[in-house]
Amino acid sequence: MIFRNPVFLLSLVSVCGLVRAQTVEDSFSIQNIPEIVVTGEFEPLEAKRSVYQVRTIGQEAIRARGATRLQDVLTTETNIRFSQDLALGGSNLSMQGLAGQNVKILIDGIPMVGRQGSSNEININQIDINSIQRIEIVEGPMSVIYGADALAGVINIITKKAVEGRADLSLRIHEETVGKEYGWPQGLHNQSLNGGYKKGDWYFKGDLSRNAFGGWQGTGMGRDLQWHPKTQYLAGGVAGLEKTKTTAHFRLDLMHEDVYNPGAAEAGQAIDQNYRTTRWMNQVQWNHTLGYRFKLNGSVAFTHFQRKTQTTLFNEATGDRRLSLAPDSQDTTFFRGFTTRLLLPWKINSAFSLLPGLDINFESGKGGRIEPGTHTIGDYGLILTGEWKGGEKLQVRPGLRFTHNSAYQAPPLLPSLNLRWVFAKQQDLRLAYGRGFRAPSLRELYFSFFDSNHSIVGNTELNAELSQSFTASWNWTVWQKETSQLTAGLTGFYNDVNNMIGYGQKPGNALLISYINIDRFKTKGLTANMSWKTPTLHFTLNGTYTGRYNQAGLNEAILEEFTWSPEIAGTLTYSLARWGTSFSLFHKYTGRTPYFEIISEGNEQKLRQAEVEAYSWTDLSLKKELKNFGSLTLGMRNLFNVININTATLNGTGVHSGGANRPVGYGRSFFATIHYTIIK
Repeated sequence: MIFRNPVFLLSLVSVCGLVRAQTVEDSFSIQNIPEIVVTGEFEPLEAKRSVYQVRTIGQEAIRARGATRLQDVLTTETNIRFSQDLALGGSNLSMQGLAGQNVKILIDGIPMVGRQGSSNEININQIDINSIQRIEIVEGPMSVIYGADALAGVINIITKKAVEGRADLSLRIHEETVGKEYGWPQGLHNQSLNGGYKKGDWYFKGDLSRNAFGGWQGTGMGRDLQWHPKTQYLAGGVAGLEKTKTTAHFRLDLMHEDVYNPGAAEAGQAIDQNYRTTRWMNQVQWNHTLGYRFKLNGSVAFTHFQRKTQTTLFNEATGDRRLSLAPDSQDTTFFRGFTTRLLLPWKINSAFSLLPGLDINFESGKGGRIEPGTHTIGDYGLILTGEWKGGEKLQVRPGLRFTHNSAYQAPPLLPSLNLRWVFAKQQDLRLAYGRGFRAPSLRELYFSFFDSNHSIVGNTELNAELSQSFTASWNWTVWQKETSQLTAGLTGFYNDVNNMIGYGQKPGNALLISYINIDRFKTKGLTANMSWKTPTLHFTLNGTYTGRYNQAGLNEAILEEFTWSPEIAGTLTYSLARWGTSFSLFHKYTGRTPYFEIISEGNEQKLRQAEVEAYSWTDLSLKKELKNFGSLTLGMRNLFNVININTATLNGTGVHSGGANRPVGYGRSFFATIHYTIIK
């Protein structure tokens, strides 16, 4: 049992210790700190003054969730959904009903590279959660500023920086059950060491983490596991200079992951696979003030990503293990990404600013599962945006991106327009339009992958995606006093994508899955939100209704215009400053999600409507500040014990027959996290 473990016993005993005193005034001052955002901005500014619709998730909210991976933080956010790949240990997200290849994942403004390259879905769980200061989510078109794959929006991971005038060093230990399983190697075990120092103009910050996930048996039999064991080692560090007119830093991030896929034994012999991923990413960023009106912002980054598949034969009787000699059983695939951005913010006067810039993204890939040779794609953009301010009431930001792609013909100009209008006291309206272009990634063009769970081939005949996106947001500060605030908002979005790249059966071979162009793909939806903050209570409630239209590229009659799916999410945090204790509840309901699947009948491909059933996900946590040395968080994840959600095919009268299950979680789990401050 979990409570027989020494770490948990120590954690529970620690709850009875003395708490660090915190006055009500301290709580008030924290409440009044404005949210500062940087994503897409000319310079850092308050979120409420940004022309973009931005939501932020701070470090305290991340800690309250007891998170060991980024998915733990985002899974209860509306308009963001996840799908699991149990064989490869990955998670892919979607936003505004668009798949992850249309969501840009950034680390300090620099694009990530994953196993699908730099312009496709990124496994966000390969980011060290312990290095994150805050997360900025911008929903809506950002293609002009950030390039081809930012149609649905941007998720920017802002990493921690050192604090002026002191050294800090902290240790984090997290222990968690996996369903009802816990022990060694069962369970989830996370250790992290984080430290930094800043004095004068120089600062240093570093972090080192280890995540060990023992897998989960689930419905697997014998050696076969439903969720596969995974071990991650993550390290990162930054060294920076901050002077009056110049700031610069160098950051290095390293990640090694090993996913172990034990096969079922037949006649005493099993085929096992290890997926070993190594990524190192380094970046240099600098900012220099050239004068009262000019600044220079630049960044250069290089990422090396390696994915190795190793297949071995294991003899249960003798314990002998040897490499498989079967074709394609061993593979090493490389992706390399190079990014450079150069921006020149120019404040012409108090009302008008101009931002010209250069954005270069270059990607190469090779390996046994990529067509022979080294393949490259370059995307080059010239950016020109400006912002006009009509006092405090109006901001207008038009933009143009002059783009060139080395593999596909791109539109010569991609326009965008963002507007913020304060039309009444404590009310504003944001409007956004963006044109997008995305060339197929190297993986979509050349990659092939075959194992017991996958039969995927690339498609060199793909067309590039062309898209348009519209977003409108209304925000209202209903009531505000010095320490309390009630806000509400409404957001609508519409995305129209020609030649959307998705998965489908390969023409002429129904046994293979390939990448196909979907003639027309559209999403639209409406999101309502409210937030109530006091010194002791923070409550949010959000609801989203998302529609999807998919013509699927087949010669079928026009499908029903849109199929709809709801989401409702809420958070509740109650704090007792006197006792240094806070209680948090995170909940998300995901409604039934209709979709269309392609089936083969003889030599014909036809569409069939299906749906994924509804489910709820709820997390609970209790955080307690401990006298002089840190904090303790206890919690429960996946309260309703969700494991799989069912799919069913439909006819005109409703459910027709059951379908396959889709994995969501490994059951209800319990966790304890200790943050121990060594130097403060």
